[in-house]
Amino acid sequence: MAKMPAASGKIVSLFGIILSSILMISCGIFGSDSEPVVDIDPSFECTNAEEDTWSYLGIPKEIILSIAINPQNAGHVLVGTSGNASAGTQGKIYMSTDCGENWEQVWEGGTIEEIHFDPKSPNVVYANPHGIIRSTDSGKSWSDRSNGLTEYLSFTSSVTTFAIDPDQPRRLYAGTANQGGGLIFYTNNAGTSWQLIPAHEEDGSDDGMFRNAVAFIETDPVNPGHVYVGNGPIMRSTDRGVTWETLRETDSNVIYTMAFSTDHSKIYAMNTWRGFYEFDLPDGPWTFTPYPDSLEGTFINSIIDTDLVEGILLGTGKGVMRRHNDEYFSMVDNLPIEHTRALHLNKQNLYVASSHVDYLDIPGGIYVRRLE
Repeated sequence: MAKMPAASGKIVSLFGIILSSILMISCGIFGSDSEPVVDIDPSFECTNAEEDTWSYLGIPKEIILSIAINPQNAGHVLVGTSGNASAGTQGKIYMSTDCGENWEQVWEGGTIEEIHFDPKSPNVVYANPHGIIRSTDSGKSWSDRSNGLTEYLSFTSSVTTFAIDPDQPRRLYAGTANQGGGLIFYTNNAGTSWQLIPAHEEDGSDDGMFRNAVAFIETDPVNPGHVYVGNGPIMRSTDRGVTWETLRETDSNVIYTMAFSTDHSKIYAMNTWRGFYEFDLPDGPWTFTPYPDSLEGTFINSIIDTDLVEGILLGTGKGVMRRHNDEYFSMVDNLPIEHTRALHLNKQNLYVASSHVDYLDIPGGIYVRRLE
């Protein structure tokens, strides 16, 4: 197992660096479609994680933004990193087929905010370095899938988030952000071509759907065709994006992330400045709990609800935290960094992505911890 490197200092906000890197235009080497390179083995379990401690899995010197794990093989891990416009560096995708013990770079270009496996055909993977790219060989090679998006993309406009319809996985949704707002698109053919949702067409019906920067898109794993969008307010469509309703009005505190509870009775949502929101499915109401003073102004990047711990797991600007009974408990322990860019839970293993900060001698990389 890779050894955890030493690090010191405290993390400072990387928001400015990451925001600038979002604006970078994708490049990279495109591969042709081919056969999957990872075996299908749903029973496989990684054994390189320990309870009550974080184990280091490598990829230093990177700002890691996204983690994805093959739903049919827990040893197959993909991570995406940030580019840095000021340093002239590009983001990358790294792949491991042995639970993170070894890594191979499989893409370079842009900033990879998200990576998602096709839930029904996990040899198919998507990512968003600037537009959308797709792999049909488990992430080994990639091809561009931005036809219909390209005319809306520029140095100041990129795809910031996307989601796959779990029931019809050739249908995807993508949201953009630029200096003046954002738009939402869909494809029915696995990204071969993209169209604006009806409300965002030039003569669209509007449906109260703002043309704001899109922070997140989530598809409902239980109710086919239900899509949630965070673009100031939280909007919901129950007909695959044809019409929309407002679940939560916009305010000065934009909600950046949401997740479903394990029993699918609630939505959890958080923003940077105010606190924790809960919405009782299907029709509310919303409840709100302010952050303690120690968390005000902290970036909230990930929410995970799991039966493996009491409470909810959070990836924050102050590290991995557990929220239980409106209290927040640190799970930083031996992590050499507090700022957590992404969390991903696979079976009993919790993966965390941290950010490299050169002047603080913080290496960054991927860490894993067994929850039971």
